[in-house]
Amino acid sequence: MFDLYVQLRFAHTRMTIFTWESANGERWFQLHVRDGHLVGQLVNAGRSYEIVSDVPVNDRRWHTVYWEIDARTMKLQMDRREKSVSSFFLLPSTYTYVLGSRSGRSNGAG
Repeated sequence: MFDLYVQLRFAHTRMTIFTWESANGERWFQLHVRDGHLVGQLVNAGRSYEIVSDVPVNDRRWHTVYWEIDARTMKLQMDRREKSVSSFFLLPSTYTYVLGSRSGRSNGAG
């Protein structure tokens, strides 16, 4: 199982918050912001699954985020609103991860 709990506050419309990638590059989890909305993404042996927040997070307010992935479910909770996706996921046992990087797609406005 993998889980991440963070408090976020920013104004950027595109950025990467967290990336976890298997050593062989076949599986990864990424929590990022696309068009102001929080996106939990899981890529599992070529198949992609996403959960997108209903409300924007780039409003310069504090948001509480909990993201969880296990062998059968990916769950994203933002400010007590929860969304989930169910399938069969092979979780990597060897990996690298990155916390908080501005993506190349960002325009730097904030």
